[in-house]
Amino acid sequence: MRTSIIPILFSLFLIPGLASAASVDTDNFTVDVTEVNGKLEFSVELKAPAPSEPEDSTETAEPEATVEISVEPPTTEDIVSVIGPELQSATLGDVLINEFVSDPVSGEEEWIELYNTTSQTVNLTEWFLMDGSGKKTMLEGSLDANSYAVIYSPKGVLNNGGDTIELFDAFAAQIDHVAYGNWDSATAPSVSDPDSAGRHPDQEDIFVAMTPTPGAMNIVEAEVEIATNEPSSNSDTTTNNSETQNTNEPADTTGAGTNAPTTCTPAESNSAESTNSSETQFIELANVRSLPLESQLVTEGVVSAVPGALGKQVFYLAGSGIQVYLHSSEFPQLERGTRVRVEGELRESSGESRVKLADASGIQIMSTEDAPTPHDVTTNEIGEATEGWLVRLTGMVSERSSDDFYLEDDNGTARIYIKGSTGIANTAALGDEITVTGIVSQTSSGYRILPRDQADILPRVSSEESQDLLAIGSTSSNTPSSIAGWAISTAVVLGLATAGAVHVQKKKTKWNKSPQTA
Repeated sequence: MRTSIIPILFSLFLIPGLASAASVDTDNFTVDVTEVNGKLEFSVELKAPAPSEPEDSTETAEPEATVEISVEPPTTEDIVSVIGPELQSATLGDVLINEFVSDPVSGEEEWIELYNTTSQTVNLTEWFLMDGSGKKTMLEGSLDANSYAVIYSPKGVLNNGGDTIELFDAFAAQIDHVAYGNWDSATAPSVSDPDSAGRHPDQEDIFVAMTPTPGAMNIVEAEVEIATNEPSSNSDTTTNNSETQNTNEPADTTGAGTNAPTTCTPAESNSAESTNSSETQFIELANVRSLPLESQLVTEGVVSAVPGALGKQVFYLAGSGIQVYLHSSEFPQLERGTRVRVEGELRESSGESRVKLADASGIQIMSTEDAPTPHDVTTNEIGEATEGWLVRLTGMVSERSSDDFYLEDDNGTARIYIKGSTGIANTAALGDEITVTGIVSQTSSGYRILPRDQADILPRVSSEESQDLLAIGSTSSNTPSSIAGWAISTAVVLGLATAGAVHVQKKKTKWNKSPQTA
């Protein structure tokens, strides 16, 4: 019988602990293997021949032959360790779902584009995308800093009418999510071929329809400056140059390649610079939005949302309300209550009007006043008529997600959207009655209110509670105690009014139907 000793070696070398000694028999030998102090000792014994009668009784049997072998264990350099890739976690927003196609052109694929917003390479191993049906698309490889990755034909189906796309890291923590179309709490439109839905280059929390740009920066056609069709007072050459620049040339991406950040913006128009400033007329803020697009204007108002609060390139003026946009973000120091005069061009982004400045010189600080007071409105008044206004709304939380919730009153519901730049913690719970102050903003998916900071979201105070406070210390005589009581109650009420809560009426009370113009 032949038996190999290789299994013995494997059992002792590669599977420590399974055996400390072993033995094997061959036709002519017996091999014993023992581990002693980390070494293998082999004892090989020659088997004696089958017993027989010796021919000469005086002959003695040959002594048994024994061979001892000592084997050193392998050094650590000889052992190859197989180590899997180091899995990477991330925080919310490190990698964004930047653009997607849910209704591809016939014969083409659905795809989802990711964008790394960080300055470090992100290891995507064991990250995954998940659609509304729960189908997972596992990811692998790495994504360079400020770069794009396109995932074609993800698992499941991105429904044309509406769906959700979620991105999770290797530890199943949600890094980003997008709902679109008729999906609950949708933040993006459903887009038909040949277009895609992508983040707006200037306001990354807004999704709009656009020409697909897989693996490259997003370009919104609506933001490309388009020359007017009205006859121009300039020469034909000037008009032709303006049309060529405005309609055909996107932003300069020289040297950017695929590492260009997603916040790159299409080319800016020179129309504001070429317009004679003496021809620019002053327009009251309440009348600005009635002008034709591309009108050159000068207007004045009080800052209601400072630069950076609701977007690094925008701030808002109170009154009839409007957004002011500056591509360079080189704003002077502005505070709520600062009265400014701005000169620019009337434009529109995702349906929302804005005054677009050529540069920071288009802002002139006039004076410092009290911070503007919000308009008290109801949900049915959130729309075109109040776009850009600073408003205050009270209602009950009827829906919520991580970055928005809906307030319901007797007239309907309104969406409250919390921008990441505000640092607001969304602690609203279903059934809470709260008061929200913020700017009415329009997107491709509808109107919403944008609170500016945590103080813009407050618990509701009932009218009965307010009356109780007013009654503290009240008497029919002007005694010192009554005066003190009124002083205390007045101080409490003023404090609540400053916080924006005293104005709230009971839900069954008739709501104010006509917001006043500040």
